[in-house]
Amino acid sequence: MHFIQNANSFQRVSFTDIFDGLREYSINYFLPEIKDELTGYFSPNQVEECIRLIGGLREREFSLEDLEAHSKAARLSADINVLETLRVLFDCSAIGNIVKQTNAQGVQNIVYTFRHRNRNSMINYKQDFVLHRGAWKALNLM
Repeated sequence: MHFIQNANSFQRVSFTDIFDGLREYSINYFLPEIKDELTGYFSPNQVEECIRLIGGLREREFSLEDLEAHSKAARLSADINVLETLRVLFDCSAIGNIVKQTNAQGVQNIVYTFRHRNRNSMINYKQDFVLHRGAWKALNLM
């Protein structure tokens, strides 16, 4: 809310003000917080490689295979371990799993599993991943 307030403090808040505030939040707060979380696990250069890995894929939702292919094509695989990177990003709630479930009527439901929602959540490499919405604008994924 603070970022939205800064966008326009004297007039009625518009949709543009809200989106500008969200963009500022994503760029100036959320992504730096993710980087700070990663610093406990990786060196500063590896942190930047992690961000390049998930941002360079240019997808909000992705599979392990998509990320491994991008890592290889971008020549990042020598610098970071993709499985370890995903585990740490999951533990830091920068990414979550997409769980697709079919109910008794045959309707498919999608559930997003993030560590910050349930501290007991475990990463599942066989399921697709979703990048936390807070990082979308900072990584130009809107």
